[in-house]
Amino acid sequence: MLVPGAWERFEAGDGDGYRTAVVSVAREIRDADVIVLAQASMAPATDGLDAGVPVLSSPRPGLRAAAQPAASDSSFSGLRTM
Repeated sequence: MLVPGAWERFEAGDGDGYRTAVVSVAREIRDADVIVLAQASMAPATDGLDAGVPVLSSPRPGLRAAAQPAASDSSFSGLRTM
């Protein structure tokens, strides 16, 4: 779903307004198995959002996916993934 006006708030430095707009639209979603916040800038919207379904944001899964192959590479000794 598109969040009208959210990006303009983000660009204006209104982080709280941006987060509130994203959360507001996410709470309206009723027929989803999962909600995926497509931009890393939307990750703060996951805090306190109880949508009744999992809410994913790109930074965590993306970094985890990148770290897992590196963790099995011996040249990265000491790197751990959770």
